[in-house]
Amino acid sequence: MKIILASGSPRRKSILEDMEISFEVIVPQVEETIREDISPEKLATFLASQKSREVAKKVKEGIIIGADTIVALEEKIFGKPESKEEAVRMLQTLSGTRHRVITGLSFLIVIEGKIVKEIKTKEVTWVKMRDIPLKEIEKYVRENSPLDKSGSYAVQEVEDKFVERIEGDFYNVVGFPRQKVEKILRKILKEYPGEREIRIERFHLKKVSGIGKIEGKEVWVRGGIPGDLLRVVLRNKKRLREGIIKEMIEPSPHRRIPPCPHYGRCGGCSLQEIVYPYQLQLKKAYFLQLWRKALDLSLPSSFTIHASPEEFSFRNKMEFVFGRDERGEKALGLHPRGKFWMVENLSTCLIFSEKLAPGILKTFQEFSRQETIYHPRTHKGNLRHLVVRMGKSSQEFILGLVVQEDIKEKETLIDIVKKLPNCKGLLLVKNTSWGDAVGFQESELLWGRDFVEEIMDGLRFHITLPVFFQTNPAGALLLWRRLKEILPLNPEDIVLDLYAGMGVIGLWLADRVKKVIAVEENIASVERGKVNCALNKLEDRVQFIPARVEDFFQEARGYIKQGKIQVLIIDPPRSGISPKVRKKILELGISTLVYISCNPVTFLEDATHILKAGYKLKNLELFDFFPQTPHLETLSIWGKDGCRGPRI
Repeated sequence: MKIILASGSPRRKSILEDMEISFEVIVPQVEETIREDISPEKLATFLASQKSREVAKKVKEGIIIGADTIVALEEKIFGKPESKEEAVRMLQTLSGTRHRVITGLSFLIVIEGKIVKEIKTKEVTWVKMRDIPLKEIEKYVRENSPLDKSGSYAVQEVEDKFVERIEGDFYNVVGFPRQKVEKILRKILKEYPGEREIRIERFHLKKVSGIGKIEGKEVWVRGGIPGDLLRVVLRNKKRLREGIIKEMIEPSPHRRIPPCPHYGRCGGCSLQEIVYPYQLQLKKAYFLQLWRKALDLSLPSSFTIHASPEEFSFRNKMEFVFGRDERGEKALGLHPRGKFWMVENLSTCLIFSEKLAPGILKTFQEFSRQETIYHPRTHKGNLRHLVVRMGKSSQEFILGLVVQEDIKEKETLIDIVKKLPNCKGLLLVKNTSWGDAVGFQESELLWGRDFVEEIMDGLRFHITLPVFFQTNPAGALLLWRRLKEILPLNPEDIVLDLYAGMGVIGLWLADRVKKVIAVEENIASVERGKVNCALNKLEDRVQFIPARVEDFFQEARGYIKQGKIQVLIIDPPRSGISPKVRKKILELGISTLVYISCNPVTFLEDATHILKAGYKLKNLELFDFFPQTPHLETLSIWGKDGCRGPRI
């Protein structure tokens, strides 16, 4: 990789030449503004990073070195003087002092026009200055060129006439710490040893990376797809070798052009460049790999994967975030992968609604110009999130604007929201927590209604912003229909639904059984579940118990006395079931157990314990609720002969 010095300093250029390093120079156009709000050390590295990043905009590939040197007397910063008179005053102030010379360094690794890594560091050298007579200072300023030097002097010019001693790297006082630069460059060149060709052979779904071999050693390539022949820049990391794509020599037959203009910069999707049928194959293969590692058990004949009925525009809820993009401009969209402090400013969102997303995003991007934006590091600013909840059957939606404080122009906001097609309500949600998650502890309905309606196979659901409802309604409908088809139910059965949310599965099964007992700790979900029961005239068939699952087992006898439970439904969060709850569930001895999971890893961990408890796997099917992402939903049904079932 070529080395680029982002500096016009002849001194830095001379030091690099002495190191016998081949390099080129690109001078950055950056204004070196002295800031008093940060320490001298932070200012030096900040300015160095600004310079290297400015040059990175003009470079397709290389190692860019940015540097900035400042002089600091305690916390007072001395940059380059603007006049010879100022240079004299600076040297008078520094005369007789022991001060710091600080060089900030920024090493940017750029591949295919993208910054893949930045190393920021600094070198601090202490200089003890002699007491210098004013006449000598004036003579030095008159005969030399102090205006391009921080602190107005160059150590190689003043030598020991001005300087009593130097504590640290002499070259740092010149403006470029040679030893540190050599060490970091050696490390970077070892980490990035060069380019190679690689054929991608397999795929790791969780890490969204293709895997191939170079010289017999595995190399992981993010964005690589089985079948690709690529030229990559190698990167040697501690635990693995990584390849960064530089050139597509021969594309995989499973590859396509991602339809979304933001793909690769936005963190919402990670598989759009893979054709959808092959996404399903990769998800099925990933599950099988986990299954064989976790369980010594044959798969039932029912095992298959069901595609989402809609590959795009399938999500009924989005939480867009306000922030700033890579240029520092206000933005509304989603965080890039691994960059919580940055936001990709979206013009559309294909997984939500290609039709409605552009208007919603544009409206609130324009509204954000008159408000401050929340910053996740300083915790200052107002606008935080925009939550959108849609009823896919009606294409109507409601909005939740999440703020840290109140907003002034509520009427203006209401007026612009009313103009959005299909918008039926607007809530103002206050969130003062430091976490990035959206909370709904305090909300105000500014206009319209606070719910959307979803109609699925004749059942009506009123869904509010805070409650959980399956994000892909069409995919969920496929699972619920399949569950109703294969689950052995009788009119006298009682179903226990744990982690019930607002009781959607219970409502789905209620017309086939005597009663459904729905256990849910979220009060908003319980209240909404009762509303939906009334909407569908199922109040007598579904009983909600507002309790944590952990607490339910202690209090269950006081809740229900209707008879024996024949079916248990578990649809836990991604973290799975706690060992304590799992033990209680298996001790119930219910004959039929339904486990729905959005996390194959925690599902398989729980499955090992279900098997040990004497259950047999009757049915196992996969459902793709989240196209363009690695996520996967699992439906399993377990049976145990000779169970009497709990009577509680």
